[in-house]
Amino acid sequence: MASQDLPRLTQLGFEQAGRFYVEDNVLKMKLINHKQSTGCYAFVKEGEVLYVGITTNAFYARMNGYKNPS
Repeated sequence: MASQDLPRLTQLGFEQAGRFYVEDNVLKMKLINHKQSTGCYAFVKEGEVLYVGITTNAFYARMNGYKNPS
C-alpha cells in the first residue's frame, strides 16, 4: 500500500512544496512552489506518507515550526 501513497496524493492535488534535509548535523529546509496560505500538507519519505496535517497559519510559518521546535 505504501508504494501507492505518493501517486494517490498527487491525484488528490498535492504537489511537492519543498524538502527537509540534514547538513552538518543541522536540520534545514528548502521550500519550492509554496504559497503563503493555509491548507493540507503531507510528509512523504521514499514514496510513503508518514504524516498528513492541516495548517491555519501561513505554510512557511508552519514548516518553520517543524524545523525549529520550541
